[in-house]
Order: sequence, then C-alpha cells, then structure tokens
Amino acid sequence: MTFAPPDPRNQLINEICKNGLLEEYRHTIRAILEEIFANGAKVSCKYNETASNIDPDRVRPYQIRVSMIRVKHPLNIIWNILHEYGHYLDWPVKPADSRIDREKTAWRYAEQMLTKYPRLLDSVAYFEHHKNWCLSTYYLAEKVRKEVK
Repeated sequence: MTFAPPDPRNQLINEICKNGLLEEYRHTIRAILEEIFANGAKVSCKYNETASNIDPDRVRPYQIRVSMIRVKHPLNIIWNILHEYGHYLDWPVKPADSRIDREKTAWRYAEQMLTKYPRLLDSVAYFEHHKNWCLSTYYLAEKVRKEVK
C-alpha cells in the first residue's frame, strides 16, 4: 500500500482552522489562501511572536507569517492574513510613504479583499476594531519617536 504525501496547502488550512479556532471559516480560508498563492505569495504560521508580518526581501517580500499565539479574537488571524497580503499587493514601496501610510494602504487592500468573501461580511465590525487597534499602535510609536527627538 502506498500513501500520497500530505498536501502542504491542506496542512496549512488544517493548522489555521484547528489552532486558530476557525473551523467554521474553512472554505473562506481556503479561498483566501488560493488567491494569495495564485498571486505568488506564500503563507505560514508562526508561534514565536504575537505580531504577524511579511518577511522583508530585497526584491519583493512574499512570505506572510501569521501569528497564532495570544490572538484576542479568532477572526484576527484572517484579518492579519489579509493585511499582510495587502503589503504584498502594495509593491513597490514608495520612498515618500511613511510607515503609517504603508500600514493604512495595506489595510485598504485587506478591506477590499474582505468584500470578496460573503462569509466575512457579517464580521466587518470586528475587522474595523482590529484594524483601528493595529493602526493605533503605529500612531503611538510615531508619537513616542517624535517625543524622544
């Protein structure tokens, strides 16, 4: 008897659904990831930091790493995937853009993507709350940076 090797994409979907408590969003997560993969980006989970990110790269960042630890609401995992994918779509980085400009643009891309998935539309208020909280951390960091100067 031979066994087929596990499919890495299905393993990723299983990991996000199980560890993120998102089983009811399995089909939506699959559709989001298929779009991301088809566009040339990759996604993986991480358990060593609370912040999700897209790995920096000299040419174009493409590896989205979504944090699976200390998540305040399971849907934040989806919002973070969409946001980091927004950074992927917002390429190349414009030198005149501030960090906050880039974050706002990535969230706009995330919001546009969210509207493609009807299962997520009932949760737009959660999206807005998470987006505003994330942006507030950048505003606070900028304020502190200016005060230190």
